[in-house]
Amino acid sequence: MPDTTLEETQRCTTCLFPGKVVQTMRPPHLPRGAKVLVVACDNNRCKFHEERWLVQVNPDGTIPEYKKGPKTFDLPGPHTALAGAAREELELIDYMTRHPQMLEEEARQALGGYRRHRSTGR
Repeated sequence: MPDTTLEETQRCTTCLFPGKVVQTMRPPHLPRGAKVLVVACDNNRCKFHEERWLVQVNPDGTIPEYKKGPKTFDLPGPHTALAGAAREELELIDYMTRHPQMLEEEARQALGGYRRHRSTGR
């Protein structure tokens, strides 16, 4: 009898031995009813014994198709620029802490000169 898709995804890719589910997670970013299984290779003789992989199970019990190839990522969200500005300010604070004799503008120039003060536009 052939494996179901779930049984197939729970097999170790090296030794093809059935893995064991060691944890079930319900991440908040997945639709309600979906879950992620953490599966580990259960074969003592496999070089990947106890290695873990993730299997997503949709609310209807289906397994999303695995797409092999280059990873793609969504475009940056609206908070990316804000996070970058915060990182730059933290870098500036760190630099000025290590060089207390410097003025803010001198420190900004020392860090690359391309950073502009956000509140004054300088």
